[in-house]
Order: sequence, then structure tokens, then C-alpha cells
Amino acid sequence: MFSKFALFTVATLSLGAIAAPASSAPADVATAFLTAYSNMDYDSLKALTTDDFVFQDAAYPNIEGDVARGMYRWFIHDKEKTQMKVIIHNVTPSPTDPTVAIASFTDDYFFNGNHVINNITSTMTVADGKLAHEQDAYSFEAWAEQALGPLIGPLAAPLSVTQSIIQISAKVQLETFMLFNPE
Repeated sequence: MFSKFALFTVATLSLGAIAAPASSAPADVATAFLTAYSNMDYDSLKALTTDDFVFQDAAYPNIEGDVARGMYRWFIHDKEKTQMKVIIHNVTPSPTDPTVAIASFTDDYFFNGNHVINNITSTMTVADGKLAHEQDAYSFEAWAEQALGPLIGPLAAPLSVTQSIIQISAKVQLETFMLFNPE
């Protein structure tokens, strides 16, 4: 369920302003962050993260600060090539931790010409009204089957070495993007 703030954020972002959440409640901060991502609005997304923001998922096991934000900057930079769409499904407060929001969303994009629909559940920790930690969970095997294409994907996805290769490749590609596209 979206907070009332989500509509305010979409309206504000469409006007080109950097929006801050209506409150520092984790669900509001997470909604604002995902709305900025969905709108491919890097400036707002960046403004919603702590300096030491940490991101974790199957491809990026632990990136932080400028590198974590750089991953989002790269995705937004390449939005025309990847045709990235972010569909937010639900953002709710964690029932067990008042600093956490749980979000579900779908990234729909093309990776090396292959269509990927990645359903993600994200645990988002907020500190001082900003996103401090994002841990995304999804089926790596389902992602790899789509991302690696119909010939290689089904064969490579179940192999344990595939995730290590993807992590190394993702790290090199992100570092290359950041080197040639300084902020």
C-alpha cells in the first residue's frame, strides 16, 4: 500500500524538484526512493541516501557510498538502452523493526538484448530520514535464465560459478562506468 506521500512525490518529481519525504518514517523514505528510481531521477534518489549508503543483492554482494549510488546512476544513465521500467507494488513498515520498510517492486528491462522481468523484495533500513541500507532479494536463477538468454541461461543459471562470474563482471562494468562517467 502506498502512502499519501507517494502521490506527492510523483507530482513533485514530475515538476523537476528534488523531493524529500513527508516524514522520516521508513515506508515514506523507501517510497520516495523507489519513486525517484521509477522516475529515473538520480538527483532525488541520491538526496534520499546517507553518505555511507549500503546496497546488497546477488550481483552486488556489498557496495557502499558513491559506488552504491553509482550503480543507480549507471542504470539511470543507460535507461534508453535498457528500456528500464520500475514498477512499485507495495511498501510497508516492517512489523518487527521500526527503522525498516519492506518493499516489493519489479525491474523490467533489457540486459544484453535479453528481456528481464525481475521481481524484487527489498529490506530498506532508514537512519536520520534517509535510506542507509538496501538489501534486495530475488531468484538469482530466474534472473540469470532471462539475462543470459534462452540458449545459455537455462544451462548456466543453476551452476554455482555463474553467480561468481556475474559478480565479477558487474563489478568491472560498474567501475568502468564510474571511471568514464564521473559525477
